[in-house]
Amino acid sequence: MAITNLKQTPNGYLVTAKLVESEDINQRQLEMINHHQKFIAGRYEITKKYSQLIFEVNQMLPLKIYLKRIIWKHQFFKIVEELIDIVRCSEEIHSNSENILLDFDYIFINPTTMEMQAILLPLVNNHNPLSVKGFFQEFLHQCLLASTENHDYTTRYFEFFKNNQPFSLQRFERMFFEISGKSMELVKEEKVVQKPASKEPVSIAYNPIHRNKELNKDREVFASNQVVSNFVEMPSKTIFCMECGTKLVSSAKFCINCGHPVKVMPPVDHSLESSLNEENSTETFSETTVLGNSDELEGTTVLGSGELEQDLVAYLQRKSTQEKVMINRDEFKIGKDPSQCDFVISDNKAISRYHAKIIRRNNRFYIVDCRSTNKTFVEGLAILPESEMEIFAGTNLKFGNEEFLFSI
Repeated sequence: MAITNLKQTPNGYLVTAKLVESEDINQRQLEMINHHQKFIAGRYEITKKYSQLIFEVNQMLPLKIYLKRIIWKHQFFKIVEELIDIVRCSEEIHSNSENILLDFDYIFINPTTMEMQAILLPLVNNHNPLSVKGFFQEFLHQCLLASTENHDYTTRYFEFFKNNQPFSLQRFERMFFEISGKSMELVKEEKVVQKPASKEPVSIAYNPIHRNKELNKDREVFASNQVVSNFVEMPSKTIFCMECGTKLVSSAKFCINCGHPVKVMPPVDHSLESSLNEENSTETFSETTVLGNSDELEGTTVLGSGELEQDLVAYLQRKSTQEKVMINRDEFKIGKDPSQCDFVISDNKAISRYHAKIIRRNNRFYIVDCRSTNKTFVEGLAILPESEMEIFAGTNLKFGNEEFLFSI
């Protein structure tokens, strides 16, 4: 298999696959990949020393980062269904499914729509094909499943891999749809109806044709409900993430740094504003929760969502010493200078004086590299200086060469 490398860019990620000796490219297959919705488009470059494939990924996150959050049952089924579809699509273009980069770093997901894309290497004489069976078997181990849900389906999932029979995608797919309660035939019919004819040979996280249809659908809903008198389409412009302030392109569906969904609100009909204010004059709380039950109406208190929230307790565990450090500030600074930092690492010369900081905002946590000399790494990947990246329980962090586990 080609030697691969993943690098974060301001707009997403850049994947390079450097070919090893005797490996070659199937140009016809590369062209088919570039026109398939489930695969990220790539280009082939030849240098004096080596040849390589380059893939640009925009508006998507590596699956490994996405799986750091709690995964609910319906999300688990959706992800597996997308992965099965990716493997099936490789067969559609007459490619070996083992040429897909079946690695959690190199499969990408749109956290808003949960649509996924993969990198398929159009290699001839692949030296190190990847195991489809091994990937699906490992997937469940990578998931942090919600503890409040029933996990009976995982038993059947595990049992599928206990026998020594050769892996069959068809048998795996049948087992999966049985535990998810779906009909294979119905799902396949839906995919045929929804499947786009083709795509432009660029990497995108959504289908522009589908987006226009959805936009027209929204316009009809607004018109029928008479909520907005005139729907004005806003001109294309640069937007910013409301969560972390990152500059984004106008077509962005979510922030590439924190994963926060980007919401575009329709213009408000001011002629209805006064009447809406009168009707809602008693509603002074946003997303209010009523505590108590129907038998105890007296003493029931209505609280705003902000009043119900309690700050999560987060900490860093230093792997070399097992030392636990409580993150007790909204901006927790890390480095070797006691005058600047909340957590001082004085016994490691690879740490900068003000190396990094962890930001807590609305009970979400973000890591920022403060232009350190030896960089800050999230799950082994160096992050861009002065850019926020959201972290979750179980995230592995590294400051220079010092490793930590982030926990909540």
